[in-house]
Amino acid sequence: MPAQTKIPRGKFFIEDRTNAKGEATIYIRYFLQRYAKRSTGINIPPTAWDEENNCVKASHPNASRINLALQNFKCDIDNRLMDYEGELNLTVLNFILNGGDPTHKGDLPDESPTQVVNKNTSFVDYCKKVNDLKYGKKEYGYSMWYNKQKIIEQFETFLIHWRKTPKFALKDLRADVFDEYVQYRFTVLKNTSKEAVNKTLVPLYVAIKQAVLYGIIDTKLAAPIVDNYLETHETEYKPDMEEEVVEHVRYLKPEQIEQLKDYQSKCKNPRSKEILDMWFFAFYACGLRLSDIMTLEWKHIDWEAKVIKKVQFKTKRLPDVLPVLGNSAMEILERWKGYGRNEKFVFDLLPEDYDLTDQKRLFMDRNSKDKTFNTSLNVARMTLRFEFPLTMHVARHSFAVMAINKGMSLFLLSKILGHATIASTQRTYAEFLKETVESETRFIRDL
Repeated sequence: MPAQTKIPRGKFFIEDRTNAKGEATIYIRYFLQRYAKRSTGINIPPTAWDEENNCVKASHPNASRINLALQNFKCDIDNRLMDYEGELNLTVLNFILNGGDPTHKGDLPDESPTQVVNKNTSFVDYCKKVNDLKYGKKEYGYSMWYNKQKIIEQFETFLIHWRKTPKFALKDLRADVFDEYVQYRFTVLKNTSKEAVNKTLVPLYVAIKQAVLYGIIDTKLAAPIVDNYLETHETEYKPDMEEEVVEHVRYLKPEQIEQLKDYQSKCKNPRSKEILDMWFFAFYACGLRLSDIMTLEWKHIDWEAKVIKKVQFKTKRLPDVLPVLGNSAMEILERWKGYGRNEKFVFDLLPEDYDLTDQKRLFMDRNSKDKTFNTSLNVARMTLRFEFPLTMHVARHSFAVMAINKGMSLFLLSKILGHATIASTQRTYAEFLKETVESETRFIRDL
């Protein structure tokens, strides 16, 4: 049995800076060679913090609840530190602090390639180290390692000979660099396939995710970059298909929905909160597409019947079954009505005089909004450590899977989603029907 790991002592503290409400965030930090810290997501007035006893003062109205939450927060981290069977280093500490599970051996950072990495490390060198690490852990074979190595070297050539930035470090990561790289592959290297270009981004994005996981770079730096693949004939590009993992439908489970709600309630960025509002409305309003969120007008809302009477942007017709608006969807509508920003469009994503007949402009604006939304949603996804990109379309899939699990017939779901035929619904969500079929045919066993 391995010797018990000696863990560093964690301590809470608040930072000097405050938000618009005059509140400061409570952090926890551990010292191992240097400090590693993580936000608890809890904000209090600085005067409510008891530095000596490392807790919230009893005079605060929610002191008992907050102090219990802090102790549970620390206990969870301490338990995961204790579960680690190796010798702790700063990289492993950051990994665990950011939610990593030390019992998942394949996810743990290796002591050699990432131990000496920091924000000033060459991005290309880091990509190569991550690629070597995954090959060493036998996550893929030699041919895949070799192909990824060549792809990383191509990005290195782009940095040195095209951008003239050979010292491109992790701290220099920006979305526009990767946008420029995509154009470079099309115009200079004469790549013609979007799928092929997407594959050249995979090892780069994997390395960025690893850097976030190990606490080397901040989530907000990485979020606008990772998973920003080109649109192909697929609904979204799936980099994990290279590892022979096929996942057709990406959706949030009920517990993840609750996590996202909690994240929204604590989010300090007003625009991010609004984008999450639209994500949740898409989910609650029977899986609306982003194009229909953008073009949703106040006149489309039947407040009395609590339904949406809108021609769908994609199908150019009313769905056979109008989307029903439950309490949560109505709350969002009431909130946006109270804002009074736009007399025509519900979510103020288009100006009131926008020409909806200009399909080319609308298509371009829709793509632009999609990219902006996905960037914001990716911050939430990486903070919550969801396994796949969080997009507006995930809200649609989440509604559909929930509906199937609640026993909704495929026929009705097809009508609500606005699919042309029930066959397309069945094709998309076939993997979720097995449980429903088994449940609904169980009575036959008793005949």
